[in-house]
Amino acid sequence: MNSDNIEYGSYFEYNLMIPYVRYCGNDMYNESWHLNERIIQDHELIFITTGEGFFEIGENNYHVTPGSIMVIRPGIRHRAGSTKLPFGFLWSQFDLFVSGKTVV
Repeated sequence: MNSDNIEYGSYFEYNLMIPYVRYCGNDMYNESWHLNERIIQDHELIFITTGEGFFEIGENNYHVTPGSIMVIRPGIRHRAGSTKLPFGFLWSQFDLFVSGKTVV
């Protein structure tokens, strides 16, 4: 593999990816929850476990329910909130590296 060309068409060589988990958690809210608009420099993966809510990612709006998975790329404006309680989700913020290069 040429280290200057880590992307092939629309896929990566996934066996060379190395995740670096910066933060993770299991959040549960029994009162209204709201995430103010923000931009972070990590990938973020969110799995809804209970309740209902919304995510605004870039210009797109999503209604989330248990089983929904949200993936937010670095540098993307986003915000979120609960609409049905209790509202719970698992989440992780991480970087991805391939052969010593950050995947963005």
